[in-house]
Amino acid sequence: MFRFASRAARARHVLTLIAVTTLGACADDQPLTAPREIASEPLVTATTLETTDGAVVTIVPDRDGQVRTYSGYVVVGATLTCSTSGPTFKFLAYVDQFQRKAQNTVSGFGEAYITCTGGAQPWQLLITRNAGEEAAFTRGKADVLFRVISNDVSAEDLPRTVRLVEVAGY
Repeated sequence: MFRFASRAARARHVLTLIAVTTLGACADDQPLTAPREIASEPLVTATTLETTDGAVVTIVPDRDGQVRTYSGYVVVGATLTCSTSGPTFKFLAYVDQFQRKAQNTVSGFGEAYITCTGGAQPWQLLITRNAGEEAAFTRGKADVLFRVISNDVSAEDLPRTVRLVEVAGY
């Protein structure tokens, strides 16, 4: 006849299973609270803009953004890499957040002019709400469209869903 393991032995097996599962989830460097990727959307992680003078600009957006609790502003970031130093371009981000409870969408944008240094540059953009918007950004998912515009080339767009986290600040 089959004997069941003692209560202590079963607890040890359960704890081992939990530890192995947790380590396996952390092994791919993905936080457990990362936004779930939608299968119907193409996974776009970077975009490249090539100017007529041969400079190549690559943008890699961050997965997380911040909502400032006192002002309601959003901060989104990205890493920009330039193949050469010198070219100047415009870096924009448009943010849309649908709020289910209020059944409305909050939108805003931010922009910066960037001069390439020839290496990787981390950047953050401050996003303000559009004029006339009464609702504020809140923590949760938001859709961001990053855009890089060069003087001599049309724009390159990169859509991304980011997770907004509240931080105390203005």
